[in-house]
Amino acid sequence: MREVFNHYVPFLQKNKSITSTLLYIMSRHDDQSIILHNGDQNLLKVQFLSKNLIHKEDKWIELDKFCSSSYIYPYDDTTLLVITCMLDIMQRYYLKIKMLFDTQEK
Repeated sequence: MREVFNHYVPFLQKNKSITSTLLYIMSRHDDQSIILHNGDQNLLKVQFLSKNLIHKEDKWIELDKFCSSSYIYPYDDTTLLVITCMLDIMQRYYLKIKMLFDTQEK
């Protein structure tokens, strides 16, 4: 969870792009669902392609074809993306959320 706070949330806040954040997570995280269903070599290839795609947008087709042909779904990475987005929202709107709950208690 430390990586989410130290790397993923700041990346999302800096780049303001959910797609780029997913690619960033995919390039760094060892997704256990990919390892379990597709093996270590496919995980390394997904990480490599994701890292390239962050910097070169013309690599979408290559990543899409590879994941589709190998039946790869980055389940853990998408879960981390959702957690990252929720933490970002909570961090940005903490005071508003707190005030909302404080007024409802009265």
